[in-house]
Amino acid sequence: MMKDLTFLEEGKFSQRDDIVIDIVNYLDDLETTPLESVTDYVSKLQKSTSGKDQIYRKRTASDILDSGFVTGCTDKGLAFVTLTRALGIPTRFVDTFYEPWLMNLPKSEDGKIHGHVFADVFIDGEWKTYEPIKGFTPKNKYFLRDRGKYVEIGKGLDFSEIFIKNPKTRERDSKPTNLGSFKALEDTIKLFEYSNKPY
Repeated sequence: MMKDLTFLEEGKFSQRDDIVIDIVNYLDDLETTPLESVTDYVSKLQKSTSGKDQIYRKRTASDILDSGFVTGCTDKGLAFVTLTRALGIPTRFVDTFYEPWLMNLPKSEDGKIHGHVFADVFIDGEWKTYEPIKGFTPKNKYFLRDRGKYVEIGKGLDFSEIFIKNPKTRERDSKPTNLGSFKALEDTIKLFEYSNKPY
């Protein structure tokens, strides 16, 4: 499989400014592999959910890295993909839904979207799934974790290319990715089927 150079580019929220470049220069000087260096660095970002609703999917990777804190997997995933790409490793930001939650739509009791962010990393001549919270996991039809199954809904340079904008209101981007619309559960099931096709 050929290396996809598209996933070395910067996204709207994954740009390489001075903060990112300074961190990359530091990581590049370490005696570990680039992937190990990024994993270690991102793992040290502290979790804080204070003000999460106001900043969720609004901060750039630089904002996250400069603040030293993450609100969850979206922030860790964004920091991870930005740093790995800056170190020359093609990486895709991958958004997922938690399958049991999805199958119960529109009956979700808490009004939140239940999902997780992964990263696809191109190493050893193939794409491998990275779990920004815990590390590497195998990639099957669904992403498997101890909490259950996750189904891919989109991938891109960062979350700006994936159509979820607001988990509380379920607001969608007016220009969704090529994965289609998200008007109802029926569309979502079609989305599952499409996203599980080989790419």
